[in-house]
Amino acid sequence: MTIDVRRLGPEDALASKRLEQEAFGWPATDLAPDDLEKPGSHWWGAVDGDRLVAQAVDHAYEGWFGGRVLPVAGIGDVTVAAEERGRSVLGPVLVALLEGARERGAVVSTLFPTAPRIYRRFGYEVIAATRRVDVPGAALASVAPAPDVRLRRAGADDAEGIRRVYDAWASGLDGPLTRRGVRFPGSDAELVGSVTGTTLAEDADGTLLGYASWVRGPGQVPPELLVLDLVALRADAYAALLRTLGSFSSVAPTVRLRTSGDDLVRLLLPTTAWTPVQEDLYMLKVLDVEAAFTGARCAPGLTLRSGFTLAGDVLPDLDGAYAVVAQGGTVRCERGAAVDDRTLTSRGLALLVTGATPCRDLRALGLLTGGDPAQDADWDALVAGRVRGVLDHF
Repeated sequence: MTIDVRRLGPEDALASKRLEQEAFGWPATDLAPDDLEKPGSHWWGAVDGDRLVAQAVDHAYEGWFGGRVLPVAGIGDVTVAAEERGRSVLGPVLVALLEGARERGAVVSTLFPTAPRIYRRFGYEVIAATRRVDVPGAALASVAPAPDVRLRRAGADDAEGIRRVYDAWASGLDGPLTRRGVRFPGSDAELVGSVTGTTLAEDADGTLLGYASWVRGPGQVPPELLVLDLVALRADAYAALLRTLGSFSSVAPTVRLRTSGDDLVRLLLPTTAWTPVQEDLYMLKVLDVEAAFTGARCAPGLTLRSGFTLAGDVLPDLDGAYAVVAQGGTVRCERGAAVDDRTLTSRGLALLVTGATPCRDLRALGLLTGGDPAQDADWDALVAGRVRGVLDHF
């Protein structure tokens, strides 16, 4: 078997669609013929002669991390032909894809795995998850009222305001996509019209405080009401939106919320009813170590001058020593001589840079070795307060 790993083009579209259908079970009618040519999508594949045996796509996104936006390579459609599984054809495809993503400027790569173990070999680790939970509509209806918040239905001219509220919410998390750029080309009318309704929460001056976008399900088939976004900047805005969603309780007794992380909504509910029905893990890999740290926010009073060595990454030239400086509320990272023998694996780096796991646990997992354990608290403080979350699935 002679495998050629290369970028896929329009001439590979039919083979790509057949491989997707085989792997994911999508009907052929659901497979758009122009997917390989969509802006912002970079397809890679392994070809054996004239047969496509593996493929993956790098979607160009942007995501919020450490209070600023980073270029993201969102990986999807990872597929291997049934007869080739276990023959190491996927590895070269993913390495080539990640090298290409780094060349185009991506700082981190993320994906939703069906089998996390596969991707840990390439340096990915779980940092967050998107979840769907069921809540009784009656519980939402009993949330205390918010008399200073008024509600109204959104129109197309509210789309930019909705995006601004989402950005304000997402900027405080590690992981959410920006919903701007080539992968989110929808018009204002499409943004508002893609759901049954978007309810806005405003203060007395008309300032937008939050919104809920929802889809009314058919008949009595749960969930009768699916809430895709429930985003607000104040507790009273959340409360007003929750009560409105609960007003469907006589005809939609179950409300399904799309959520992530330690959602503030749960702290507003007067009941413990919060039933998870689906969880999709979100994994991250660092592609540019210096850019992943540099510019991130940290506590203004924190002063850290340290470093680490990255070892065992699958990407050429990523391994090596890095110096990290935190001062005045921002972080800076550059290649430099190792100050001690503190060493991270790629998985450990993914968890450290997002604050997903403290150094104590990284050591227990074998993802961090060496260095002075007494300095671990300084590294934990570097990412203290970081909250991870993601809503959009790709």
